[in-house]
Amino acid sequence: MLKVIMHSILFFMIFTFKINAKEPLLFIVNHPGSAPYLYFDKNKNKYLGVIPDILKNLIETNQLNIKFISNSRRRSEEHIYQGNADLIMLSHSWVKKPDKVISTIPLHQHRSFLYQAKAFSDSFSLENSHESDRLCTRRGFLYPNLEPYILKIKG
Repeated sequence: MLKVIMHSILFFMIFTFKINAKEPLLFIVNHPGSAPYLYFDKNKNKYLGVIPDILKNLIETNQLNIKFISNSRRRSEEHIYQGNADLIMLSHSWVKKPDKVISTIPLHQHRSFLYQAKAFSDSFSLENSHESDRLCTRRGFLYPNLEPYILKIKG
């Protein structure tokens, strides 16, 4: 089985290729999706976004059959490893078992930014931060590029 993944700065997709194009490829969507790339439109009752647009011609010409399945982020990755899903849009740097997947070519570049209420000093750098510095992040969300700078609190 061939599996493919997404990088934190450059977007990729995970694939498992199946021999029979009539059998649907199961595309796991981390709920609630990731607009504008892949999200469910309740009014149209289908998944829309950049990813479906890229795949549209292959789907319309019956060269590809995709079934989108909404799932939690934690279970989605395991479905890929267990062979219960074929595709996922996921950052390569977030993957727990990178040796079990293969990345596509980049689909989109994404940059993340740090903000604070007042301007950063000219000498600010993450490398020179202090234990007393605070960083507020989204609960349950992984920041692989910040991991070396985040103090793990036990509890």
